[in-house]
Amino acid sequence: EVKLAAEQRLHHALDQGTVCSMLHLDHQLVLGRNADAFLLAQPWGGIDATPARLTFGSWQECVGKPPVAFFQWTKAARPQQRLRPALDFAIAAWQEPEHFADVPYGFGPNAYANWLAALDAGHGAWWNGRVWGECRARAGDYFAELATDGAESAIPQVEAATLAEQYQGIAQRLRRAADRERPIEERRRAVVEARDAEADCVALITALRR
Repeated sequence: EVKLAAEQRLHHALDQGTVCSMLHLDHQLVLGRNADAFLLAQPWGGIDATPARLTFGSWQECVGKPPVAFFQWTKAARPQQRLRPALDFAIAAWQEPEHFADVPYGFGPNAYANWLAALDAGHGAWWNGRVWGECRARAGDYFAELATDGAESAIPQVEAATLAEQYQGIAQRLRRAADRERPIEERRRAVVEARDAEADCVALITALRR
């Protein structure tokens, strides 16, 4: 059975001391396990929107919700080994979004289109704003670190600094889009601005990888 095989691989990885995570409603670290479940980190403090555990065998906490995936995390020996695949993934995610999500979900520009349609229908999409805002802020931190790496970086420091600033700006717009107190039209404008700014970021990343 698929669930049993996944659990066995996860048990083995944890036994080896490998850092593991689960992707379901969000990315969650697998903190460990007890007699009947894997124990999961919950990313939003004080908000019980992601499961705190995954029961062996049944996965009852995830029934009727998005699919579940597991990841093992290892550190590459050199920064360039991590950077180039990460940049290539960012390009592919934007240019070939249909390869990364099943209908009715969207990825990259398709996800922005879904979000705007939800806003037009009167839905707030608070979750998108919180999660996407954090992701873009961390991307900004990543490029800010690259901007100080000098010869260790696979991209020029000036462009890395530009991307750091742009991604932090995207994060700010997405936080505005998540603000339930703001009018829908203002939130919609923030999403459009974020989408266009992200397209500019991907265009710059693509140029740097040529």
